[in-house]
Order: sequence, then C-alpha cells, then structure tokens
Amino acid sequence: MQTAIPGWPKERESHLQGLFWGRGAQVSAASRKKSAGAHAALSLQKTVDALNKFRDWYNPQVGLDFSRARRLIESYTRGDYADLQWTMAAPFQGIETCDADYSTIITRRESALLAMDWDIRTVSERDSRYNEALAASQRAALREAYERISNLTEAISHLGKAAFRGFAHCEKIAGADGATTSLACVKQWNIVRDGSEGAWKYNPEAAQGTFETLPDEYKIDPDNWVITQSERPLSRIALVKWIRQNFCERDWDAFIELCRVAGVITGPPDIPSDGEAARKFAADAEKLASGANGFLPYGATFTPHKWQDLHPLFSGRIEHLQKQLILAGTGGLVTSLGGSVGLNGSGTSEAQADVFAAISRADALMVSEAMQRGIDREVLDARFPGKPRLAYFLIAHEDAKDVGKYIENVSRLTGAGYKVAAAEVAEKTGYAVEDAPDAA
Repeated sequence: MQTAIPGWPKERESHLQGLFWGRGAQVSAASRKKSAGAHAALSLQKTVDALNKFRDWYNPQVGLDFSRARRLIESYTRGDYADLQWTMAAPFQGIETCDADYSTIITRRESALLAMDWDIRTVSERDSRYNEALAASQRAALREAYERISNLTEAISHLGKAAFRGFAHCEKIAGADGATTSLACVKQWNIVRDGSEGAWKYNPEAAQGTFETLPDEYKIDPDNWVITQSERPLSRIALVKWIRQNFCERDWDAFIELCRVAGVITGPPDIPSDGEAARKFAADAEKLASGANGFLPYGATFTPHKWQDLHPLFSGRIEHLQKQLILAGTGGLVTSLGGSVGLNGSGTSEAQADVFAAISRADALMVSEAMQRGIDREVLDARFPGKPRLAYFLIAHEDAKDVGKYIENVSRLTGAGYKVAAAEVAEKTGYAVEDAPDAA
C-alpha cells in the first residue's frame, strides 16, 4: 500500500508506509493476514509518537479561561479533538490529573471496572438458535482468542475511559497467523471525526483540524479497531468545574492574603481635619490598612477585617462545584472524596452504593459490547463461517446478594417440583453446575 500525502517528504511517507497497512486504513482481511508477519512489530501509536512531540512542550493550563473553554467545548461536535483532549488528559498537566475530584472519580470507576471478572458466556438454551456443541466450541474459541491478547487489562481500562472522554480507540495488532495478539491504545488527541457521528480518521501529528483537513489514507476501518463511545462524557462538566473552581480559589487566596493583615484605621480625636498633618495621617493610614508596616500617632486604633466571616462564601461555592461533578460521576457518592457524608449530609447510604454499582455495570457493558463487535465477530466468523454466534465476551460483577437470592429462588422452585436448567443457573451465578440425578 502506498501513502500519498501532499507536501510531505519522501522519507516521511516511507516512515508511515506501515502505519495503515493491515491496520488503520481500509484493507481486506486477506491483505491484513498476509502482511501480519512482516508488520506485526509495528504499532500505530509508537510510530507517530515522534510526530506529536511538540505537545509535550504545550501546557494546556496556560490561558485556560472561560473563552477558551467555550471554544474547546464547541470543537467537540466538529470532531476536532486534539486541543480539547490534550487539555483534559495530558500527562501530569491535564485536568484528569490536576482536579482532585475528577481524578478520584476516574480512579474509582476504573477500579470498579477492573475489579470485575471477564468471562465467555453462551446464549440461553431458550434461544431458538442454541446448539450445545456449537456453543461450547465457540466459547472455547473465544476464550483462547482473549487469552492471547497480551494487554487485555490495559485495553479494558482505556476503553472504559470513553465515559469521561467521549470515545476510546484500540488498534488490533495481529500476530504471524493474523490473529489479534494485542490492542494498541490510541491517544484521544490522535483522533478526529467527521462531525459528531461520522467516520473516524487518525491524526498522527495531533494537529488541530477537522476531518476534511486530513487525507483519506487516514480513515479508520472499524473492522480493524475496537471502539467505545459515550453520549454524555463527563469531561464537559469537569472542564467547566475546573475553571470556575480555579477562579474561585484564586480570589479566595487573594482575599485571605489581603484581609488577614488589613483593616480599618480610626484616627485619634485631636487629628486636624485638613492641612499637612491630616494628609500625612491619611497616607500612612491607607498603607497600614492595606497591610504595610508603618507608624500611627497616639490614640489611633486598628480594627482588622473579620475575613473569617466570609470564609463560607468561597468554601460553599467550591463545595457546590464539587457536588455537581460527583453527582454526575458517581451518582451522588461523595465518599469518593474520602469524606464521610453524602450529598444530603446523612452519610453513605445503601441506595447510593447501588447507584454507583449500576454505573460500574454500565461501564462494563459498554466495553463488553465493543469487544463483541471488534473481537468476537472476527473470531467467530473466521472459525465458524455461516454459523450463528452463540458465545460472547462479557465483563460482569456478580453481586453476592443477587446471586444468593437467585439460588434461594431456584431452591424453592426445585422444592416445589420444578426443574431449572443447569445452563441457566451457570449463566446467572457463574458456577459450573450440572443437573442432579433424579431421586429414586
């Protein structure tokens, strides 16, 4: 495959030859398999890291105010992600790292996702397509395929961050036999999109620009990628919260610096109302009232400002901003900050924990469905052409309370003379069970 990038030197084009061969560009599965051995060692992200080194010198916090935030927010619907995603996720300087609240939310949800086990499940026996032998063979094939992916945990973590960033892309890297052996996690600032719902292109230099500004050679073929998307990314709320909180804290610091040493000067009874002595006292009093050192005549008094009384104005504003972000990110679980109270001040409730668990399950389902589209379909269609897909990848956390309740219900049904299929019990509980022999 040849790249044709107008204006680029030949050595740069040669450097990018392997970039899209059998991976990012739209090529056939046969070409991908044929070229896999020669290009397996190449990684799209590693290939272009040198091209966008300039961003390491760009501090996204410099000049970040409300006007710039508005422009960054508007760039999202255009599919112009480079500056926005760098502002949010840049190493050490991005808001995901600098905002303690946002960083904690990301850590908690990422931890909850990675704490769940992945498994290969099969469709229910009630499915009209179900075939026990075929389902078992497909389950074994998928398990083998996923166990070959060397960085599966890293990929799951990256794909789960679409909930915060809006999307996440992993490039499928093939081994010598054409099968996927790793998933290269691509940085968000290396992606552009045709509007808010169109096709994707790779942006190797992380340059600010739209879909039309990049050549068609950079189009991303979804068949060769695993992609997650979120309709309501939290970065929108986090960006606005970060700027407002920064301005609030800046004013708070300035207020404390001024008011902790400032106050009101009351002149002595015998101070003249005009003349040189009055003007000198007024000048000295103004300096002292602002926190400077100086001398007051006998009888003058100094009354410091009661800045402590205004403390709640700033702290209350910051707490309000925190609550808005935490409410959206955890369903109202304020204890993610390490405190002991909930949004209503009554402590962590079981209902809040259930809401957070539901959000975590939604993250797991998002990643699971992306894997099913990107990996399951490729493996099953290659190994079982023309056959229905009866097995699938799933990340799931089985709540002990829910599992126990389900087993209790099965026991009651069995005691009443009914028989529950072993396959269904295994699917619901995760336990390997078999039908018990009929009683004599």
